[in-house]
Amino acid sequence: MITTKNIIEFFFSSALFINAILFIPQAVKIFRDKNASGVSISTFLGFFLIQFAIVLHAIIARDYLLLLGYLLSMCTCGAVVILTIFYGKTNHFSVVEKINFEELLEQIPGHVYWKNKEGVMLGCNTNNWKDFGLRSIDEYIGKTDYELFPDEQAKKITQVDQVVIQTGQSKVIEEETTTADGKVALYLSNKVALRDKYNKIIGILGVSLDITDARKIEIERLELLENIIALTPGHVYWKDIDGVMRGCNDLQARSAGFSSRQEMIGKTDYDMPWKEQADMLRKVDIEIMRTGIPQTVEEPSTLADGTEAIFLSNKVPLYLGGKILGILGISMDITERKRIEKELQETQNKLDGMTLVSSIIAHELRTPLAAFGVATENVKKIFPELKQTYVLAKQKGVAQGDVDTRYLDYVDEMLGSMDKEVRAAFTFIDISLMNTNPALDQGKPEIFSINEGVDEALARYPFNDEQRKLVQWQSNDKMKFMINGDKTLFIHVLFNLIKNALYYIAKAGNGNIQIWVEQGAGGNKLYFKDTGTGISRDILPKIFDRFFTRTYHGAGVGLTFCKTVMESLGGGITCESVEGEFTLFSLTFPGSIPTLRI
Repeated sequence: MITTKNIIEFFFSSALFINAILFIPQAVKIFRDKNASGVSISTFLGFFLIQFAIVLHAIIARDYLLLLGYLLSMCTCGAVVILTIFYGKTNHFSVVEKINFEELLEQIPGHVYWKNKEGVMLGCNTNNWKDFGLRSIDEYIGKTDYELFPDEQAKKITQVDQVVIQTGQSKVIEEETTTADGKVALYLSNKVALRDKYNKIIGILGVSLDITDARKIEIERLELLENIIALTPGHVYWKDIDGVMRGCNDLQARSAGFSSRQEMIGKTDYDMPWKEQADMLRKVDIEIMRTGIPQTVEEPSTLADGTEAIFLSNKVPLYLGGKILGILGISMDITERKRIEKELQETQNKLDGMTLVSSIIAHELRTPLAAFGVATENVKKIFPELKQTYVLAKQKGVAQGDVDTRYLDYVDEMLGSMDKEVRAAFTFIDISLMNTNPALDQGKPEIFSINEGVDEALARYPFNDEQRKLVQWQSNDKMKFMINGDKTLFIHVLFNLIKNALYYIAKAGNGNIQIWVEQGAGGNKLYFKDTGTGISRDILPKIFDRFFTRTYHGAGVGLTFCKTVMESLGGGITCESVEGEFTLFSLTFPGSIPTLRI
């Protein structure tokens, strides 16, 4: 017969068993998650100590049912305590894991929000509702985009949301929104489908970052880059694979007759003033895109104003993601340079012709001059004897005719002058030939002293008596340096300097020529100074330029010849001058030839 005592003992034993089982789920969770976060070690340790006290009481009272029930509870509760202690010590993320979801959400930068399929707001982080000027999240929940944004903005946002909901694919887009203070902001939004635990789409989850300032900086940089391209010297342009213009700078647009760069976009070379050359231009572009090899080519073009121009174009393939999508070109207008090159070539051709003609003229002049010189020299040799014979015959009274001996002296003097003029003519022919072509009539290089070179030049130059007196050669036999080169060319350098100096001294009406040498740390130098008219400051930098002349007395090649010769000797020539006072040429020679000291 079941008594009341039996019923009470059954419920009591069942309660003790259930008490023990209640600790098992907690122990299993800790073991499975390897995480004791949220478990109070003090609470379970307290349970364990209470159970231990009851076990001691059951032993004393010999209540074996109570003893067995609480021993079982001690085992399950003790397991929780042990697992809590173990996983609490080994979990390196325990500090972070004490942050709950709401606290973590509040610290996420940007705007986090989620809505249902009808666009009703279900939640967000603090950043989001505050930027709408709301006082709490409660005012945000339940609203739609049409209640938070202007209609046009809300419409665009809703359209994107519906695409994500219908396709289940995420979207990353830029969205323009108006904040509570009326400012327009730009957000980069990443939207994904919000799913429940059954993977069913129930709405939208979005994260939006404010990129207003970043975009402003980007726009400023792009504007700066565009301005740099727009103002870049030369013609800058880029075309797609079909030859369609995708951009250019201002100069390129103006050359095609457009008032802005935008007008040129979308057109091809066949739409430009240079359409007649379009086939050639397209052929080059195709070759560059086919091979991927840049090219530099000369391209003729007809500009908008009808001008025929020549461009030096540097074209390279235009890549995007490793794929050639077109060409980028920079073209420089070299029309003027080509004109100058043509003129220089024509001038060189003329100069070559002049050199040939001068050689022919020199040959034609030298032949009669040589004959005349030989005849004069022969007459000069025999005339003194003839003169003496006539004088003796006249003294003896056997001479026929009556010739005044003073006429004979005059004839003798004229023969000397004729011989001197012939030598002068030969010298000036040589100077002209040397200036036109230094390669003509050159001798072999030799080593000679500076004194020897100057002495020979002064001896050979066809001075008249008054001119020679103007030259002061400060020869220094105690110190002289050697030159390794063509002495004839060096002598003709001095001929040019003497000829010019005498001309400007005569023009000034006074002056003289001073020549001297110096040696020092700067090298071996010969100085040639005249005190004639001097050279003006604006003309001085040009005097060594070929064909530059400031008077009619020369062709503008003499000083160019001097510079060429001095450089061939391993030295150089410079000039300084004060107009109305002096002109000083400094001829520098290399110091590698041993210096002779006597």
